[in-house]
Amino acid sequence: IQKLIKEDLKEYGITKYKFKISYEEKELIKEKILDKEKDKIDWLEIEEQGTKYIIKLEERKIKEETTCNPRNIISNKNAIITKITSESGEIIKKIHDYVVPGDILISGLIYNKENIVDKRCAIGKVYGETWYKLKITLDNNYKEIEETNNTKNGIIIKFLNYEYKLFNKFSKYKTREYNIIDSKILPIKIGIIKYQELIEKNKKNTIDNVDNKALEIAENKISNQLLSDERVLTKKVLKKTVKNSKIEVEVFVSTEENITAYQDITDLI
Repeated sequence: IQKLIKEDLKEYGITKYKFKISYEEKELIKEKILDKEKDKIDWLEIEEQGTKYIIKLEERKIKEETTCNPRNIISNKNAIITKITSESGEIIKKIHDYVVPGDILISGLIYNKENIVDKRCAIGKVYGETWYKLKITLDNNYKEIEETNNTKNGIIIKFLNYEYKLFNKFSKYKTREYNIIDSKILPIKIGIIKYQELIEKNKKNTIDNVDNKALEIAENKISNQLLSDERVLTKKVLKKTVKNSKIEVEVFVSTEENITAYQDITDLI
């Protein structure tokens, strides 16, 4: 994990002999790494201590089975089966079958007529279509930052933990840096910086124009809890309601998720 996170930090520009980045950049890099490694880490923090970054993280706990006792594979959710892979055991359910939590999907029991003659460790994965309803609340009035075509070149100087941006005339802007000097010996970097003006515009949500925004928010919320082998299938607005100065949007989202769970059958006669 340490090696993996060091490589990710280097990829996003945090490494030895590089200058300190802004708080916003640091938070963005943290979110990118959490998204990229969501199967491996649950929590990550990047703390500044003088000229160092201290990385704190919590590894995702994955239970590794050293031995595989006799077991069934069962469903852990209400779902319609979309995909089954099996290495051991008898497949009980089929694709398109509707299942509920506890239903046996792949059995580890071996029968001779009606008698159990053997028990095995069922090995496999089962995926199913699952469903969510989310309530998204949006303000009627909001502000949105837009880019303009107005640009200006300036100079940026970075020395130790300090950063100086010169010749900017915009109150809101985004920047792009072009390095001239980036010394690995001296703690200084001088470069050209391009400022692009941003303007803040007042916008209004209405009952007729919130669908795309609500769908995007709902999809992001669900996607953040999915693993790398799971995905959003469909999304749809069900209902919209205006309450005071807000618009409530009910959104339906369907996903394909791993519904595999295990049922120990060691003591089953």
